[in-house]
Amino acid sequence: MTEREQHVDEAEKHLARRVFEVNQTATHERPLRGNYSYNQILGADLVELCVELASSKAGTLRLLDIGCGSGLALHQLEEALEQRGLRERFELFGMGLNWYKRMYISPRRFLLTGLYHSRHRGPHFDIVVSVFAFHYLWHKLEGLEKIHNELLADEGQALLHFPGFLAWVPDRAQDSAESEVARNEDFSSHLEQLHGRGGPRMEYSQVPFWSGDDDACILNEFGRLRFSRAPGSRLDFGLALEEIGVVPAAFSYKYSDVSRPEYVASRYRRSMAPSQGLAAASLDVQQLARSEARVASPLDAAPDLELVIYPLHSPLIVVLFPGAREGLSNSALPFPLIANNVQEAGLGAVIRCNNPLLDGDRIVELLHDHVRRLMDYIRANVQDICGTVKPRVAMVGYSAGASAIAAFASEYPEVEQLLLLAPSLDAGREVIEPGIAAFGGEVYIVSGDVDEIVPPEQARWFFEAATSSVKKRFVEIGHCDHAFSGEYNQALARHAPLWALGGNMEFPPADLSFG
Repeated sequence: MTEREQHVDEAEKHLARRVFEVNQTATHERPLRGNYSYNQILGADLVELCVELASSKAGTLRLLDIGCGSGLALHQLEEALEQRGLRERFELFGMGLNWYKRMYISPRRFLLTGLYHSRHRGPHFDIVVSVFAFHYLWHKLEGLEKIHNELLADEGQALLHFPGFLAWVPDRAQDSAESEVARNEDFSSHLEQLHGRGGPRMEYSQVPFWSGDDDACILNEFGRLRFSRAPGSRLDFGLALEEIGVVPAAFSYKYSDVSRPEYVASRYRRSMAPSQGLAAASLDVQQLARSEARVASPLDAAPDLELVIYPLHSPLIVVLFPGAREGLSNSALPFPLIANNVQEAGLGAVIRCNNPLLDGDRIVELLHDHVRRLMDYIRANVQDICGTVKPRVAMVGYSAGASAIAAFASEYPEVEQLLLLAPSLDAGREVIEPGIAAFGGEVYIVSGDVDEIVPPEQARWFFEAATSSVKKRFVEIGHCDHAFSGEYNQALARHAPLWALGGNMEFPPADLSFG
């Protein structure tokens, strides 16, 4: 990784933590109707829009609110549709980074994930809305591509509160107020050029918001972006994200109060090729031939690292790290099936490794060496594994394998997600604690309530120790031992990576298949 790439990577992780913290205290109960509501900001009556859609389209209709907060607006929309006799026609979903103490939406309809890293594989949405979410995203244009290309159904509509002025970084921070109008005009001009090159029509307008006091002055302008998805169409801005920055929340006509939440600005450069990252994730799944590898260690008497690689053109590599003294064909958990499931679901390329942990004083040294060789192999062969120059890495570990990745994953900035299944303390509490505390990505932990080796309170210690994680979840499975014995528990083990890496809120799933 170059110095610049490392700087950008660290900046993105810092921003992710900052946005997560801001959203914990920011306004998250915005109503459907009234002042500063969804209808006012989007310039549409969402109830009437749903009624109109139900009269013109048969079957179940789906709506997604990106950055839904507590889901208050979705709850009020559901009540209004009930009054119109249309509740059963609609499925309403929310997406967000926080599960607040008071939520108005069922966990089954809440996608606990960010837009850019979401991996949606279900039916598409007929309506996508968003209010005050894109102000905090830095992958702004990539997010629009994802909504159009991956989330919207054919003829689906998107109504978004979009800050066009934040799609380019102002030259000087103090000029943010003066440049907002000009930057919005630049964004509108780019949308027109995009349409002129054969891209979809995207309507962008700025609508003034007036104060309710005697001054009756303009406080702000709402950027409203609307577009629909024609069958077979595709959105590609042809721009690459070059720089991200933080600017004060711009209420540019009356004041600019630096004590307000800060927004994230993004500057793009023109690219001759389609934008990387999201566009790559949108490509058709192309499975390549499976391969094996063996990597020797420079340490004395250290066992070889054995690998099975499941290549896939994807921006994500998923590592499966088994328990102590487990090889590629004798693990307690069904790692070969898990690898196939992850690859076939299109989540990412997969690498399985062995874990010939030896008892004795060298356990920590050998685990550290095993992780180092694994990551060195990934970095040296990344394009052959996933066809991407700079992919993200997610690590799934079981027992001693979970102990190893919890201890050492923070040393590798490309690792963004950890799934710890029955995590043991083989790497040593004194090594694991600072390691997992320094990890800034997502941490998911699954524990069995009758685990005779790793009791739930020990697994929960990992959860409490992950003090820097941008998101963490702990799930305790009933009637489950350390080996996830039984057909149901083995099925849960197979499903856990799809839950943690795929953005599916429901776990354990109500409709779990044993096949």
